[in-house]
Amino acid sequence: MHRTTGQDVYIADQLFATLDTKTRRWDLTDGQAVLLSDTVGFVRDLPHHLVASFRATLEEAIHADLLLHVADGSHAQVDRQIEAVDAVLGELGCGDRHRLLVLNKMDRVNDPTIPLVLSQKYPRALFVSAATGQGVDGLVEAVALRCGGAPMRVTLRADCANGRLMQYIGRHADVRSQKYDQSVAQIEAVMPAARVDQLRRFEPDVQVLRCDCASGPPDGSDGP
Repeated sequence: MHRTTGQDVYIADQLFATLDTKTRRWDLTDGQAVLLSDTVGFVRDLPHHLVASFRATLEEAIHADLLLHVADGSHAQVDRQIEAVDAVLGELGCGDRHRLLVLNKMDRVNDPTIPLVLSQKYPRALFVSAATGQGVDGLVEAVALRCGGAPMRVTLRADCANGRLMQYIGRHADVRSQKYDQSVAQIEAVMPAARVDQLRRFEPDVQVLRCDCASGPPDGSDGP
């Protein structure tokens, strides 16, 4: 959370360093923003009665649109840790939630064979280091893609007199070029699919003349 949001949060290498769920704004790409919540850590073989006790604390996980399953990629028993989290998520009734597996602490991995083995076991996992920032850009892109849809190349005709429309385009689009004909702009840009759909509320001051995928489609998987 500290690396992605820049917020000052308590960090300690101890069991249940924090028990309260913390939520912070996370600014992604192209003006997208989400709320990132950090829950308590998970424990292997957690008794059923404790799962019930943690249910209120993990309420954010139950209702989240996307779960980031963060595991210690440098730990010798990372496989068992991943299985433990999957089991608890199942107990909480959110085992089928959309999720991304994020293998953290890769800066601590000195054996080059370990990332290879992990990538074979978890081919859709993201490898990051919260300490150094390694791989965090890829994490941001992956979350933005799932929150805003696939990036789309668009050609827009927009009435520059509509200030709210132009502000929306400036905030949510990666503008590549602009041409003007009096008060009308023709704009070439890349936007998340969801943001293109939301342009409809500005009609008739905007027209989408062209819209196609900016890159290959995502693999469609939400986790390992």
